[in-house]
Amino acid sequence: MGLKREVAGLAARWVSGALDALGSLRPLRRFMLRTGGKLRFTESEVKVNGQALRLHTPNELSLFRAETYFTKEPETLEWIDSFEGEGVLFDIGANVGTYSLYAAKKGLEVLAFEPEAQNFAGLNRNIAVNGLDDKITALNVALSDRTAVDRLHLSALSFAAANHSLGASVDFNGNPRSAGFRQGILSYSLDGFLEAFPVPFPNYIKLDVDGLESKIVAGAQKTLADPRLRSLLIEINEALPKDLAIVETLRGLGFLAEKKPRAPMPDSQIYEKLFNYVFRRNR
Repeated sequence: MGLKREVAGLAARWVSGALDALGSLRPLRRFMLRTGGKLRFTESEVKVNGQALRLHTPNELSLFRAETYFTKEPETLEWIDSFEGEGVLFDIGANVGTYSLYAAKKGLEVLAFEPEAQNFAGLNRNIAVNGLDDKITALNVALSDRTAVDRLHLSALSFAAANHSLGASVDFNGNPRSAGFRQGILSYSLDGFLEAFPVPFPNYIKLDVDGLESKIVAGAQKTLADPRLRSLLIEINEALPKDLAIVETLRGLGFLAEKKPRAPMPDSQIYEKLFNYVFRRNR
């Protein structure tokens, strides 16, 4: 057993060294750790503004998020890059923190809202391994149009999964589906949350919650009218009238709307009506 452990340790160090040597040639580096007596890839590294950023990648879906860091939603990174000076970002629907980490590396203070339990754990792990706990506060709560104890209906009980729904088991188009698991969660309206807790007011809001966007907007009218809020990025499903109504609501509150082109992605036909809209307050 001692010899096996020594050989395993040498192998791990050799692989890690080889990946280090290739680091300048690869956009993604991966790190092996020994768990359960086996060598496994558990972390990946990408370069963000010339700095190394690590992501916990224990499964294929989380690895996909790392591999497509700069290609899945380049418009979101471009939006974050456009921020002027310091500020506060509310990342609503943070998942495992891809964009929270990016914003924090840019110097923003981030409140990352992620209700799903496994993603919340992964989000905190990503914050920890990047030493960003002084910049990012992760909150295991949901936002909606009311304050309630509710159920989060999961599309799958899997790390880094998305397309969950709050209050009813539906997909992002609002069609009924079977839930992989129903998790209890506490939800707030955004206005109610800001009234209840002494947190920094958001200058920027990223809102990507797979179909619940209209309810969150409905519960955030006071927040949206506040001039301290400079810009939002919201995923809009153009197949849903309730989502198109978000655009008109924000225009009525003095925001200019810009639809961003969607980057190619797997199953593009499924998501062909989904676009990130950027809203900037008309000064």
